[in-house]
Amino acid sequence: MRDRGLPKGMVAKLWSEVKDYAQDEINAGARAKVKEILQKGILDEFEELIQCTWYERSEDRKDQRNGFYARGLLTTIGHITGLRIPRARHLKFRSSFFGWYQRRREEFDLAVLKCFVSGASTRQDASNPD
Repeated sequence: MRDRGLPKGMVAKLWSEVKDYAQDEINAGARAKVKEILQKGILDEFEELIQCTWYERSEDRKDQRNGFYARGLLTTIGHITGLRIPRARHLKFRSSFFGWYQRRREEFDLAVLKCFVSGASTRQDASNPD
């Protein structure tokens, strides 16, 4: 009996597309979870700095909230956008998750460096694969 299914080339192409789509979805979910964890950690650090939670009146208060600014962070799972970094009126707040002006995680920098060392950064002419 003859197999009347899809040709092997077509199956391989479709499987590749499914894997790419699944990897994109997994990375998107991972980015969302990392963003959630980072956001919670940043807000906890900020509350520790000013010694007060939202709408709390306290004698121990060090400073007052002064809004947020947006920040992005490039990681090995992709770009995490829309992190809300709180500001204080008088104190300087710096999160322990990343430094001043840091836009990439160290792991991402190492991955780029490995590409350069392995020669992946050199462009080859399509007509001459040597």
